[in-house]
Amino acid sequence: MEKIALIGLTPKSVSLAMALENAKLKNTKIIGMDIRRNVTNQVKKLKLISNITASYSNAVTDANLVIIDVPISSMKDTLQGISNGLSEISVVVDLCSSKSLAINLAHEILPNKNNFIGGHPLIKNLPESIEEANSALFQGSIFCLTPDPKADPSAVKLVTGLAELIGSNTMFIDATEHD
Repeated sequence: MEKIALIGLTPKSVSLAMALENAKLKNTKIIGMDIRRNVTNQVKKLKLISNITASYSNAVTDANLVIIDVPISSMKDTLQGISNGLSEISVVVDLCSSKSLAINLAHEILPNKNNFIGGHPLIKNLPESIEEANSALFQGSIFCLTPDPKADPSAVKLVTGLAELIGSNTMFIDATEHD
């Protein structure tokens, strides 16, 4: 069974989870994680993601794909929180707007640096609240990918496939140029 972990439950990541659940991926478990209890309770109450946890290790253990959507100011703590639970094959993608800093932190902290792919979906009308999360949010959007030149090609392919699955068009761009 495949496992996708979403770290940081925001209107954007909940919309992504909804799009993935609507894609009816076979043999795939989607799990949402946030350290804020009020947020996990809200997402549970709204039944937007079927599996929710407040534990980094519960979320990322055995995950094939880890999607991080936290403020850049929380990125270092988040990467430290997930690093021990990642397997050698876990691919990690972030959705924050600062690519250079996220990539530098990932290379400093993560055990398999070549499986980190910077990503930034460019959304025109981002929902303001979790209640406004929308599975069609990414349809027709540009999903910027900033893989390191040493990134594992299979990691890049997985994240490209994710972007296409949710209806986005991928655009490869250098992290510095992106920022």
